[in-house]
Amino acid sequence: MNRRAITIALIVSLVISLVVWKKIKAPPPPVAQVPVVMAEPPKPAVKVVAARKRIPARTRLETAHLDEYMELREIVASEPPLGAFLNVASLANRFTNSGMFPGDIVVEDRLMGSSAVPALSFAIRSGYRAYTFAVSAVTGVAGFIQQGDCVDVIAKLQLPTSEMISKIVLENIKILAIGKTYEFDSVVPTSTPAIAAGKVDLVTVEVTPEQLERLNLLETSGYDFKLILKNLDDKNLVTTKGATPKMLLTSLGLAEEDKPKAPTVVPSSTAEISPFQPPPPPTPTPTPQKVEKVADETSVSDQVEEETPTVEVYNGPKKTDMEKDNTLKFLNQKKNPSKSHSKPALQTHETETSQLTQQKGE
Repeated sequence: MNRRAITIALIVSLVISLVVWKKIKAPPPPVAQVPVVMAEPPKPAVKVVAARKRIPARTRLETAHLDEYMELREIVASEPPLGAFLNVASLANRFTNSGMFPGDIVVEDRLMGSSAVPALSFAIRSGYRAYTFAVSAVTGVAGFIQQGDCVDVIAKLQLPTSEMISKIVLENIKILAIGKTYEFDSVVPTSTPAIAAGKVDLVTVEVTPEQLERLNLLETSGYDFKLILKNLDDKNLVTTKGATPKMLLTSLGLAEEDKPKAPTVVPSSTAEISPFQPPPPPTPTPTPQKVEKVADETSVSDQVEEETPTVEVYNGPKKTDMEKDNTLKFLNQKKNPSKSHSKPALQTHETETSQLTQQKGE
């Protein structure tokens, strides 16, 4: 009896132990949690230049109308896109490389270079002109001339003495274009480049109005001229005397050098007065001095004799000075001459004339 009770008690205790052990090992029931709402951190934003309206390609963004094309727009980003502009004023006078739509962010790749222009007329500086003329492989440096180079122009001219001369007539001439192609950007030309297979090509240069007149005269008058390529850094102007056949032969020792002519001396009497020199002063006119009569008649130097009126009488080639009274007597005798005393009267007149001459000499 006691054994049976003990066995039953052990079995019951074992069952209870298993139930308690399962209860302990079982996971706890899930606990309902209330969700917690966290505030989102602020997103980074930057301001970049964007198109305000549709902008066609090759449009110049002029300063006066820049606000009509561009605006500052805020975008969500930690930093601005690569090549984006942060200031609208930095786009002044730039050209668009491609079309833009409203809201497009302006980056460097969508603009031309700062020195690039979309048309030849924009490349001409103020006060200059574009002139086109034909060159060959010989006159155009064998085709090595490119857009942007600088050249000199040398021509063969004829002097008024019919002697030929070779002279540099133009210097530092800028090449604007070669052929019919003008490259406003290093990537995109204005037209499809053509292979220069012909013997004649076209060159467009930038010249002043004065240089334009010289170049047009050389081309239209049939003078021979060539382009001379030079270094872009060489901007010095060189003054030369030119070269003539006589100068060339003299430098080679095949002709004698002309001796310099002696200078012509102009006499002082025939020398011209320079227009820049003042005229000589006028010769002063002597003022007649009044001579006072001195009472002392013994002083000969101070005494002034009263002149007796005289008349010049011509007797053939002989001239005689006579006093007025004697001359009247002589003329009366000439009007009524007599055969008996005509000759003695003439002798008497000569005697009187000689006496008067002696008196004046004394």
